[in-house]
Amino acid sequence: METAVKRCMNALGAVLVILCTMYAGAAFGGSAPVISQTSPVDNQKYSASTNSISLTGNVTDDVGLKELTLSTDKGWQKTYSISGKKVDLSGYAFDVKDVSGQVKLTTLVTNTGGQTKTLTVTLSIDTASSQGPPEIGDSVQSDDITEKSSNIKAKVHPRGNSTTVYVMFGVSQGSLVTKSSQQTITGDSEQSVTISLTGLSADTTYYYKLYAENTKGKKESDSKSFKTAKSKVSDPVINSSFSVSDVTSSSAKITGKVNPNGTSTTVYAAYGVSTGSLTSQTTQTVITGGDEKDISISLTGLTAATTYYYKIVADNGKTKKESAVDNFKTIAETCSQTAPVVGLYSTSVDENYCYVYAKVQPKCSTTSTYVLYGTAQGSMTTKVSGYLGSADLDKEIFGYYYMTGLTPGTTYYYKVVAVNAKGTTESAVGTCKTPENTCSSSNTAAPAVSLYSTSVDENYCYVYAKVNPKCSSTTSYILYGTAQGSMTTKNSGYLGSSDLDKETYGYYYMTGLNPNTTYYYKVVAVNAKGTTESAVSTCKTNASLCQTVPAVSGVTTDSITDSSATVKATVNAKGGTGNAYVMSGTNQTSLTTKSSQVPISGTNDSTISISLTSLSADNTTYFKVVAENERGKAESSVYSIKTKAKEAAKAAPTIAEDVDTKDITDASASMTCKVNPNGNSTTVYAMVGTSSSSLTQQGSQIPLSGTGQQGVLISVYYLTQNTTYYFKLVAESSGGKAETKVFSFKTTAVHVSVNPSTLEVKVGASGNVTASGGTAPYTAVSSNTQIATALMSRDDLVTISGVASGSATITVKDSKGVSTTVSVTVPAASPTPTPKATATPTPTPTPTPKATATPTPTPTPTPKATATPTPTPTPTPKATATPTPTPTPTPTPTASAKLPPTIAENIKSQDITTTSATVTGQVNPKDSSTTVYAMYGTSDTTMTSKTSVTTLTGISQQDVSFSLKPLSADTTYYFKLVAENAAGKVESKVFTLKTSKK
Repeated sequence: METAVKRCMNALGAVLVILCTMYAGAAFGGSAPVISQTSPVDNQKYSASTNSISLTGNVTDDVGLKELTLSTDKGWQKTYSISGKKVDLSGYAFDVKDVSGQVKLTTLVTNTGGQTKTLTVTLSIDTASSQGPPEIGDSVQSDDITEKSSNIKAKVHPRGNSTTVYVMFGVSQGSLVTKSSQQTITGDSEQSVTISLTGLSADTTYYYKLYAENTKGKKESDSKSFKTAKSKVSDPVINSSFSVSDVTSSSAKITGKVNPNGTSTTVYAAYGVSTGSLTSQTTQTVITGGDEKDISISLTGLTAATTYYYKIVADNGKTKKESAVDNFKTIAETCSQTAPVVGLYSTSVDENYCYVYAKVQPKCSTTSTYVLYGTAQGSMTTKVSGYLGSADLDKEIFGYYYMTGLTPGTTYYYKVVAVNAKGTTESAVGTCKTPENTCSSSNTAAPAVSLYSTSVDENYCYVYAKVNPKCSSTTSYILYGTAQGSMTTKNSGYLGSSDLDKETYGYYYMTGLNPNTTYYYKVVAVNAKGTTESAVSTCKTNASLCQTVPAVSGVTTDSITDSSATVKATVNAKGGTGNAYVMSGTNQTSLTTKSSQVPISGTNDSTISISLTSLSADNTTYFKVVAENERGKAESSVYSIKTKAKEAAKAAPTIAEDVDTKDITDASASMTCKVNPNGNSTTVYAMVGTSSSSLTQQGSQIPLSGTGQQGVLISVYYLTQNTTYYFKLVAESSGGKAETKVFSFKTTAVHVSVNPSTLEVKVGASGNVTASGGTAPYTAVSSNTQIATALMSRDDLVTISGVASGSATITVKDSKGVSTTVSVTVPAASPTPTPKATATPTPTPTPTPKATATPTPTPTPTPKATATPTPTPTPTPKATATPTPTPTPTPTPTASAKLPPTIAENIKSQDITTTSATVTGQVNPKDSSTTVYAMYGTSDTTMTSKTSVTTLTGISQQDVSFSLKPLSADTTYYFKLVAENAAGKVESKVFTLKTSKK
């Protein structure tokens, strides 16, 4: 440091000596380090069993630390390298093994400048004679007691020796035979120990003692006891996703998941051939644990071609849980298992997706399907699993495949693959082209939003809105509150489509609401162009109704005959679930006959309809309506009805012999006849097949009533082209059945046509040809692309462009390979200025035609006639007049006018039960977004019930299916299909179905 001061004085002068001295001190060590040692300290005592003494505290230095040296006056020393301006002493320790009496411990710290600091403390180490057997304090107790475990806590002094602590326990004081895990402690001070007892039984008294032992002796605590907690049994949980697989003619497998929730639970399936007779049970499976377990249940000994209903039961001895009832159908015994059959059916396309529909025949084996696709036929590598719309393994069913995230304006190749245990089958390769994205920077705008509908209950309100993103990525949310000025609660929404150029539905959930309260809300949509709010609207939650005994009111009778009657009533289940039925009898005080039951639930009034059958003609029957739920039973007053006198036998319907066929195509036909119902409600239908001995019911059922002959037309669809079909017509009523003899017709052969079939296009121009017939989609290929090219600009529109003069043939094929051709002529291009055409035929270079055209001095209109015999070449004016340079007449494709949708006549009702039915049909959206739904009711003038809505796009007929529910048993319902788009709304004719009896 002295040398540094001298250098500083020589350089800067004596005035800066003080500053240089300060600098030198900082640079070459500065002040000594600081030791802040909190343990050990002077006069601290330790047991003779101590091997090492740990440090606590820290050391600091302004410049930086370098070394830490620890030593004793008994010859032990150890040096550590340290760094930084502050070091924690935790982790450093003195070795005092085999030392007793007084010992000096020294802590020495050195900084990077060589400065040191020392701290020495004197400690007392007990001699070995102080060691002894352990000691157990008075605080031994049980704690943290559960159903299966308890902790035993105590304080033990090891008295300087390594001591083992454990517990002996049992269910009586005289048999403490079970030993716990051990804990080892050392040192010369009292220490807390915790011993865990596990594997105990719930709601049981246990006795125990705590033991501590070392080499000097063994001690035990007094006997103590505790009682475990009672078992808490949680209800089992059945996952709703149970499914049926491996269906054969006599067996099936049900798989799913059940959570026993920590309690041993028995799981089985109850099944039968109707929802009211689930009396058969499968073998029971016992599961335990606290998480979901995979369940596989086999059903055997089933009957072929039969619908079975089943539910899953989970029973832990305290609580029994049941799943909802589901069903499946066994396959026919005649089904032969082979590789599946698959064929493409139709597509639905948009900018970013292509939905492919195929027909798959599983051939009686469980079948899975998927689609492979790509932008080239040789690179169809993207794979998406499909969904088969039915579980019938012996019937052809529809498959659905979603190719999403596609690029607009791009052609994709695809094929559908079906796989079962017998093999793998691929469809033909199809194509679909996504349309161009109509969005551009010029038509982006703030989004548009409007409210659509709500769904409400006691504690929630679900809001639906229509949002148009206006070609910008858009988010939306809902704001709501109990006052219009306090709509501050915000929930994000979900937009149901990613199409930025189309209106889409938004979904918004207002949950956790108070019952019987009005809420105000508005929907907000945001994109890069701005923020738009909907109008403010309200929804009021339902009042909370505590479940009570059901209520019965409004009892009436209807449809009274000589042997039956219908009883109707208004029933409220009062928040519970249960059944309503009728008790009847011929004596007012003895109502012993019970009708079929109608399920009831919820908090709203509902009308039930129950049929009383097997009544005596011309007799009085007494009855009352009964409704019951979990809380109890309610009964109406006793009413009476009198049946009609027995009618004379009803006459069977008759069918005239003049049966005819009409409108025969490659896939459909219509049959006509005249039927006399003879005063009875009559159903007319057709039996059709490819042989006269195998006719099955097809087409719609036609209801008739009254007397006299009535014309009937029945249409059948999904026929095979160029095939002979046999049929007979059947008319059936309560009076009997009438059948015609067997007739036949033959479907036409499939053909593809184009309009026009010949086309002339100029070089650089194009023209359109429309394809029809066959099975869309179509493809178009030119025989010579050097003459003309062909492009499918729409599923059924071929755009043909001229390339060079000559002739070419365009081949148009449908998806099944049926083809036709278009003859294309491309004329030679005419010269643009045409001076050569006017000069060639004239030998004289002077423009004499006009002078020679006026031989008479009078300007009469005759000179044109006298001008013809002149030697000048008259055809030249036409050549000079035709080639105009403007290409206005070029036949560029124009957008076709939007058309309303069409509904095919092949509407069917199927899967009819006591409470539901399915209606199917086909709708062509006509290239516009079309909503389709079904309307239904108990008369053709009260079809006010509406199903869920299906949205279609595309240019071909597409299958639709709607579920009608809840329905009343043994009741006739009227229904129709409705389809509407921007061009108009259409409705089918009205059909009927009758639900099953209870």
